Parts: sequence; structure tokens; C-alpha cells
Amino acid sequence: MAKLTLDMLKKYIFSRNGFHTNEVIKGPGIGEDAAVVRLSKRMYMVTHTDPITAAKKNLGKLAIYVSSNDIAVKGVKPRYALVTLLLKKDTAEEEIDEITAQLDNSAKNLEISIVGGHTEVVENFESNVAVVTQIGLSYRKPLSLSNIKPGNLLLQVNEAAIEGIAVIASDYPELIVQFDEGALELAMSYVDRITIMKDALKLSSLGVKAMHDPTEGGIIGGAVEMALASNLKLNLSEDKILIDPLTRSVCQHLNLDPLKLLSSGAILAAIKPEDAEIILNAMGDRASVIGAFEKGDPSLHIMRSKGTEVYREPPQDEIYKLFK
Repeated sequence: MAKLTLDMLKKYIFSRNGFHTNEVIKGPGIGEDAAVVRLSKRMYMVTHTDPITAAKKNLGKLAIYVSSNDIAVKGVKPRYALVTLLLKKDTAEEEIDEITAQLDNSAKNLEISIVGGHTEVVENFESNVAVVTQIGLSYRKPLSLSNIKPGNLLLQVNEAAIEGIAVIASDYPELIVQFDEGALELAMSYVDRITIMKDALKLSSLGVKAMHDPTEGGIIGGAVEMALASNLKLNLSEDKILIDPLTRSVCQHLNLDPLKLLSSGAILAAIKPEDAEIILNAMGDRASVIGAFEKGDPSLHIMRSKGTEVYREPPQDEIYKLFK
């Protein structure tokens, strides 16, 4: 099991928040991956923690990119990071060098300062784990999924499952090399498309109502989290969802559903219908309106080729099928 069930999260996580303080504007909740704390009348702090557990390589890049995405979808630029590295006992010095160099370079590329953290070797770990906490500051109230209203449209920017294909290419290259020449090199390059900082900040400036970074569970996981967080029904059309040809081919060959595969690199945004044309023109062919919110049972209804599927909690990510 990759994640706790929604019932377990409500029972053991969301209801146990320690001491209550009025400065906390947004705490733990379904789909709300970043906390918002009011530091002063005009200043907000947005913070997020994310572990990278489903990747063996590119650990440093993924750790910085994925965690920064959840700050960026609040319309806020991440500025500071704390990194915890939990290393398996037999980790070679070369691996440590590679991981920390990726952390350093990725943070520099996004203008993020690594200000602390923790590193240790863990006896019973089978793979290395990186946990990153990101912090951003904003003079404007950050975006929230609670801003979504009935009638809002769901916009997708960038293709689904980019992160999943990047992980498969780096950790299971033998599953990619059988495709056309150059497929492995192309798939490996997807790791640098996972960061969404520029796109998220641009969308925020265009007036989107809310944004979400679909990670585990893919586009379907991210979409159902938006439905639950907004307490609305979300209708989705599979044929509107952006998937690039290589992703579609790899997933078909491996019997993976690309809509349930790791999808950092894509953005899901709630927008007003009257703003759709302006936003679509600004984002070009990397954007598509894929659904709409309406009053009703908080759930995701996705029209697929074999009929309509209904989700009331995020599905398990397809990447874990490869571990078996």
C-alpha cells in the first residue's frame, strides 16, 4: 500500500494537528499538499514536505523538483529547503556524491537555498530515501483548492505521467530500449520536465482559481483530490487529457494506466469559463480543458472508452506494479 486510505487519513492524520493556533490558515487536508501560515498582516509562509521513495536514480533532482511543485501551485515561489537523506547501509560514496550534487544543482537552477536537514545511514533500508521540506513566502494570500466553485473548468497543462516515464527510464531502462531508437534517451530527459515552477507562477498571474500538482495516482489521483477538497463532483473526459506518444506506447506495452501513473510535471488548474480562452492562448498546445466541477457527491467521474469510472479516493499508483 503506497498511501493510507482516506478513512485512515481522516482518523489518524487530519484530526491530530497538535496545538491550535489562528495563524494556521491551511493545515493538513486531502489535496492540500502545502500548509499556509500567516506570519503578519501581509506576509504568508507556505511550506510542504515530500519524500521520494519510488525512485532509485535521479533521487536528488526528483526530491527538489517534486517538493517545490507543491509550493508553486499555491502561486508562491519556494525559497528555502531542508533535506533529510536516509541512506541504505551499502550506499557507495559515489552514490552519495551523485545525490548531493543533484540536490545542489537542482536547487541552484530554481534559486532555492538549502538551509539545513539531516543525513544518516539506516540499517534495514533497501533503497535510499530523500525527504525535502520547502518553504516559500508571499505577500498575497496563496491559492487554495477551497476556492473552486461549481461551474469552474479543469485545465491540464503539460502531459500526464511524465514523472512516471522518467522513473521507469532511469530505474528500469531495459523496459524502454525495446522501443524506437532514441526512446530511452528521450524518456530519460523527461526528468528535467518535472519542475513546473515557471508554468505555475504564470498561471497564477493569469488568475486561475486553484492549482494542484498530480503526483502519486497520476491525473486521476490529483483530480479526485481536487473534487474532495472542493466538496464538488468533477466530470472528466479521457479523450481531452494530454498524453505524449512515447508515454502512451510505454504504458500500453507494460499494461500501465497512464492516468494513474506519477504525474509531477503536469498541472491541474481550476479556472472560470470566461477566462478559458485567454489562458489557453497563453499556454498554447500544452494546455487542454479536460473537465468541469458541479454540485454533487464529492467524487470524480471520468468518461473513458469502456464507460464511466467513479472515484471517491485516489487510486494506488501504477508505478508500484513494476516493483512486483
